Order: sequence, then C-alpha cells, then structure tokens
Amino acid sequence: MKKNIIVCAGIISAMLLAGCGVTDSKDSGTVTAAQKETQETVTDNNDTTVDAASELSAIMAEIYNVNSDSANVDEIAEKFKNYTFSYGQPSSSATFEEWANDWFKKMEESEGKDVRSEFKECFQTVTSAAQSKDETLEYDVAYTNVVNGILAAMEV
Repeated sequence: MKKNIIVCAGIISAMLLAGCGVTDSKDSGTVTAAQKETQETVTDNNDTTVDAASELSAIMAEIYNVNSDSANVDEIAEKFKNYTFSYGQPSSSATFEEWANDWFKKMEESEGKDVRSEFKECFQTVTSAAQSKDETLEYDVAYTNVVNGILAAMEV
C-alpha cells in the first residue's frame, strides 16, 4: 500500500510540475483524469485497509469465543484462512500486530482484564485446525504475515 501511495504521490508531483490540469489560478479546481484515477486508487486502498482491520477485529472476536471442544472451530479456522488469503499478502506482519494490539486494548477496556493469555489458547486451537486441513499454510506468506502479527501482539 505504501508503494502505491508513493507512486501516486510521484505521479501527482510530476503532473503539477508539468502544469497538467492547471492553467492559471482561475482554473486551479481542474482535475485531470490521471489525478482522479490516483485519488480513486488511494481511496480504494484506504477502504481496503479499513475493511481488513474491521474484519480482523470480527474474526479475533470469534476466535476469542472458541474453546477446544467447540463445534465451530473448523468454520472459524476456514474464515481465518480466507481472511489471510484476502488481506495477508500486501501488508506486513507489523500491520496485523498493530491491528491486533488495538483489538486487545479494546477488549481489555471492556473485559477489565488481560485477554491475551485466554486468546492465545483459542488462537492456537483455530490455527491448529486450519493447518491440519491445509499443511501448506505454514509456508504461505499471506497466512504467516497475519499469524505472526497476531502472535507478536499477544506477547506485548
């Protein structure tokens, strides 16, 4: 995502230096097609980021409510795996660590206790279920980005 923003900023800077879309001070509201596309790309990336963060919160809440004999462990493991495939690749584990830390802080405020240790057991149950169904997950970059980010947040 940072790469897209940097590229977009570079395109906008080059266009402004070349005078694209701006002829004089009266016409400074003109937006070229390239600028509009750049703005839409940045907006789409921000929307995707918001979606990824809120979906992670929802999945973490589901994981937190799992116990080892839950009937829905496989279902949540599948949701988690699908989430990692959707959002894990373009972001680093540090991004997921930040989002997981935010979730832990909110949960600690509402629960009045450290939920990390309880979450850790549930998370291990879910990731074990996911990996037992698909042994290649432990080598998948998208999956490991998300898992490593959450694991790092649990250790804070």
